[in-house]
Amino acid sequence: MRELHRQRRFATFRSVMALMLREMSTTYGRSPVGYLWAVLQPVAGIILLTLVFSLFLRWPPIGKSFMMFYATGIIPFLFYTEISMKLATSVQFSRQLLAYPSVTVVDALLARFVLNVMTQFLVAFILFGAFMMIDETDAAVDFPAVALGFAMAARLIGIVCIGLVLAAIFFARI
Repeated sequence: MRELHRQRRFATFRSVMALMLREMSTTYGRSPVGYLWAVLQPVAGIILLTLVFSLFLRWPPIGKSFMMFYATGIIPFLFYTEISMKLATSVQFSRQLLAYPSVTVVDALLARFVLNVMTQFLVAFILFGAFMMIDETDAAVDFPAVALGFAMAARLIGIVCIGLVLAAIFFARI
């Protein structure tokens, strides 16, 4: 019994890793330029908001930096929305692979979740670091609080999973 559990765990690990590699190659392409888009998208939004509001206002509502003010709102928002959208379509994205007995729905959800959390966390780390160097803010970073905030946002993804289950139940009865 214990050996069977160990084999399933290894099969899950292999399936998740294979699905993650597939997701990386289809979403971001086969070159690092694809990942550049993941960084440029929030940068464009933050710069646009910074330019527009700096024309009308002298200071942001909190702090001295428009870039950091908007980054602290846009980056967590994109963290949640990107991951929830990817998870919501994970079963459809991996439908053909779910025909194999070693690939389960949980593997598809887990693969997309892990890859997108790591990607969005890396994007947030790069952007916050860059904005802190560019603007020379006097912000004191509380890393445990930041990690807790990202963990809480990632846990909200459970709502998406509940929605997937409810949709599967609802559409199975139609």
